[in-house]
Amino acid sequence: MSARVQDLEIHKLRQALQRLHDLLPLKDRQDSLAPDVRKLHRSILSTLVAEGRVMTGDEIAKALGGNADAARAAVALLGAYDLVVRSPLTLTDTKTGRQVVIDAMGGDVVGAYPVTTEVTPHRIKVNGHSIHAMCAVDALAVSPVFGADVQIDSVCHVSGESVHIEQRRKEVLKCKPALDDLRIGVRWQRVTTTAAHVLCRQMVFLKDAATAAAWQSRDPGSIDIFTVAEAIDFGEAFFKPLLRD
Repeated sequence: MSARVQDLEIHKLRQALQRLHDLLPLKDRQDSLAPDVRKLHRSILSTLVAEGRVMTGDEIAKALGGNADAARAAVALLGAYDLVVRSPLTLTDTKTGRQVVIDAMGGDVVGAYPVTTEVTPHRIKVNGHSIHAMCAVDALAVSPVFGADVQIDSVCHVSGESVHIEQRRKEVLKCKPALDDLRIGVRWQRVTTTAAHVLCRQMVFLKDAATAAAWQSRDPGSIDIFTVAEAIDFGEAFFKPLLRD
């Protein structure tokens, strides 16, 4: 790789990181937390990846010294900062028996970027468990960030064709479509609620360069296209700082 090409790739990575940080400043938000809540956030992340599940309410309370009120406050803060994704909070209407949503993001924790127990197009197998990634970039970030072998099964956002990747940290062991063909597209958009349900839905796999170019042409000012290697570097650089001070 020539020095000029390498410089262009570094510039592209920096631009993407800054753009995502401007929309979703996870590290800044995490750094603003009290140490025990910051540690809780990391425990939620590690449990999702290591065990394929969210921490229970009792586990969250135990992490905060057994204080249930502190646990509720911590989860509310993490949710408000979009550091975790929560399910809708519902109540049953006693007259109709219907479930009424009283807070769209006030229920239990279901995920924390980059992984979630909610169903998305991006299913991953890691540490013997199945879970989902919030988006294509997130899926590619899990292996290098957490140091685990990962299998990704997803689809091309345009054609619906299957995407299969086996990854060991930053090395792609298997890839279908071919590694040189597959692209990752990102349509940048303002986050008004939770990024998992807005921005992440437009961070997608695209089966080849031609498909990616056609998708990008619909909104060229808001869409960037990455190779798999570029997306791995992007995801790793964005998420790895969340695991350390």
